[in-house]
Amino acid sequence: MAISNLICRTIFLWSLWFLLPSLSDAQQLMWTTIYVDGNNQIDLWTQKAKGCQCSWDKNSYECACCVEDGGCPCGKRFPNRCAQCGLEFHCDHMCNVTIISTELKEKSGKTFGQIKSPSLQGPDACTYTLVPGQNERVEIQIYRIVNVGRHNGTKITEKTSRSQFLAYFSFTALNNTEGLAFRPKGGMRLQNTDCDWLYQDFACNKSILAGIPCILASPGYPGIYPPHRQCKYHITTSNENVLVKISFTALSLPTNCKSDYISIYQGSTRSSPLLTKICGNQRKTMEYSGSNLLLEFSSGAQRAPFNFNGFVANLKFLWRNITTEVSSTPAPNVTEPVPTTTSTPSTTTSVTVVPGRKNPTAASSGCDIFISGNNSRYGYFDSREYEWYPICRLIFHGRSTDVVHISLFNYRLRSPSCKTVIEVIDSNVEDKRSIVERICSPNIRQSKEQSEGHAIQKTFLSSENSIIITFRRMSNSASTSEAEFLSGAYYFHDEQLSGTMLPKTLCDVRYNGATSPLAGMIDNPGSQYLFKTLDGPLMCRQQFIPAVNQSISIKVQTLENSSKEPSCSTQCGDHGCRCVSRSPLKNIDHLMLLGENDFTIACLCGPSLLEWLPVSVRTWGSLTILYSIARYNWNNKGLTFSASYSFNTDGICGEHVYTVHSGEITMNNPSSAENLNNFNYQSCTWILHSNVERQLELDISSTQNRPCNAWNITVHDYDPDAQKNHLGSTLYTFCSRDNSKLFMLPWKLNTVVVRLFTISRTLPQFKVKWKSQVIRARYPSSPAPNAISPSVRVEPSLLGLLYLLYFLGRRLCFVFFETRIIFR
Repeated sequence: MAISNLICRTIFLWSLWFLLPSLSDAQQLMWTTIYVDGNNQIDLWTQKAKGCQCSWDKNSYECACCVEDGGCPCGKRFPNRCAQCGLEFHCDHMCNVTIISTELKEKSGKTFGQIKSPSLQGPDACTYTLVPGQNERVEIQIYRIVNVGRHNGTKITEKTSRSQFLAYFSFTALNNTEGLAFRPKGGMRLQNTDCDWLYQDFACNKSILAGIPCILASPGYPGIYPPHRQCKYHITTSNENVLVKISFTALSLPTNCKSDYISIYQGSTRSSPLLTKICGNQRKTMEYSGSNLLLEFSSGAQRAPFNFNGFVANLKFLWRNITTEVSSTPAPNVTEPVPTTTSTPSTTTSVTVVPGRKNPTAASSGCDIFISGNNSRYGYFDSREYEWYPICRLIFHGRSTDVVHISLFNYRLRSPSCKTVIEVIDSNVEDKRSIVERICSPNIRQSKEQSEGHAIQKTFLSSENSIIITFRRMSNSASTSEAEFLSGAYYFHDEQLSGTMLPKTLCDVRYNGATSPLAGMIDNPGSQYLFKTLDGPLMCRQQFIPAVNQSISIKVQTLENSSKEPSCSTQCGDHGCRCVSRSPLKNIDHLMLLGENDFTIACLCGPSLLEWLPVSVRTWGSLTILYSIARYNWNNKGLTFSASYSFNTDGICGEHVYTVHSGEITMNNPSSAENLNNFNYQSCTWILHSNVERQLELDISSTQNRPCNAWNITVHDYDPDAQKNHLGSTLYTFCSRDNSKLFMLPWKLNTVVVRLFTISRTLPQFKVKWKSQVIRARYPSSPAPNAISPSVRVEPSLLGLLYLLYFLGRRLCFVFFETRIIFR
């Protein structure tokens, strides 16, 4: 077998001189994080040392009890031990071993295992060769190394006793982007970072309610953490009265705190005040207040004894009740809002009210109300709650990745001739060029104002992270009923984590696979105060657009309907889920998963959905969650749901252009579905392009027997003016039930588009082979082969026979002609 086609490759070579504490050699100690749960067993494959029947003596129960799922007894020589099935012959001396993925899976049912090297006296060496299967990679995690020697670069200079290492290995699918590692839970991995995470109180609390603790962990835990890492764990709260509790359940670091340590900062950066520095191996529990904490894990160069494996910490957010008063301090510059604020007793909003300066040059005095996204992510505002000033500014300032969403509920402007004005300014400074709305008196707005059955929402969305609302009043009325005021709600939306909010919408967002987090949790909108006055239909779209060579997966995990009337029911089949109802769908609360061009993949409705959930959809195009409530109000919000999403690195679908004259497209290694209603929606295109005249032959085959509407492959003319995938007229269609078909394309059709379409629980399995016959005429006037019209269907067998006779006859004439020249 040629070396290019040889899948077997030696992945890991163990020798005692390789594992050295010097910096240059330590840099070679790279591994992939793998975690295998032992479930309190003696080891990975041994359940108990005694108590089970011996295979060589049916009357004896002095032998080890093996793990039923993959464990086998070591035999008579080691009656109290078990090993992984397929490796039981190496119980006594696991050295110079070849582990083949296919054989290991056949014997133990597992694609992962453990390497326990023998205790050797060095210098000595053992070799381990791991042979992955097709479309697999090998992952190694070394989690313990004992008593290694030293090496000067050319030879071993130190003898050792009991040198040993322990490691996990895994044969992992190439398209698996996560591996088998123990990973932090309840947080969100920050994209384009090495090991940074974000933990938010609402996400962690939701995770805890789902039975999943919120956990921080060092990279690779429980294996040895990698060297030279600075991992940041950002911890944020939505209210300053939330207490952060960090409990270290495992801690294994050097005791000197010089290069390997944990730092906790009161703030979001390393320039923030340092609260504590942790090292050693003592478990600790700490509580901190504040809306932003930064836990940073730092590691230096590796050095003996190679047994420090970092930390694990539980994270909890606790509410504390604190009564504070409105502060009164000199007004800062508007462009630099106060970062820390207090809470007024009458509202949950964290604000600072600052009276205006008594400046003789100013036209009038006023107040500045600062509302910071660091202290409160959403809430109310009402000018009647603050002392009257002729000019008041509400300054909303979020984090760097925030946009500010404002909804004006009520306002009463009674003064004549625009004497009272509300100005909404899309900026962090007062600038007339940035005014997006100017409301003049007299003007009155009531929160229950309706038009054609649904509420009018007067909303504003900032282009950056600040909005200013300026409220200018002529005089203060003594009567409360006559007072001029404005009220509304605000929401700080983090676009880095929660998608890009679309302007002129109340709740539509868009996630882009190139810039958004690769995975996260999503739920229904409608819980923020922006929706407080809404009374009518509510429709929100959350769209996910994968980048090139990405797919998007969404799993709806829970869905509950407050209405118990069975006005709608859900039915799921091989081609998706549908809503069954006698009433129009717009009159029913429902959730839809839509593919490109709003193709309905799944529709979910009704009071009881437990038999269908979870419902998952994976597609290589855009995927949209449509949340539709027929009649929404604050006390009856309709459907509630929770779902997870992930952008997956996956290059099988996408826009591929092939310019070679022969090749193969295959999809024959589908991943197993996590749940029953797991649907694959694919619309993939492959463009076969050639710059020379050719006869193109397509051989399409499949081992499946599925309906044509489950999946099919079509061959199209290439249309350069087509807006989507350059799909021209359809030439041929292949269904899996056809088993195998040979298509001969028209002569001189140099560019065609092959398109796969599927909507099914099962991924399609197929193979597309193409081959080009480039025919070069002897003379310019030589006739071209007969072109096959796309509208005329010729059976593959007859077409192939005609094609063979044509070339065979031509070849015989050529040979005869050449022979006459040679022997004349």
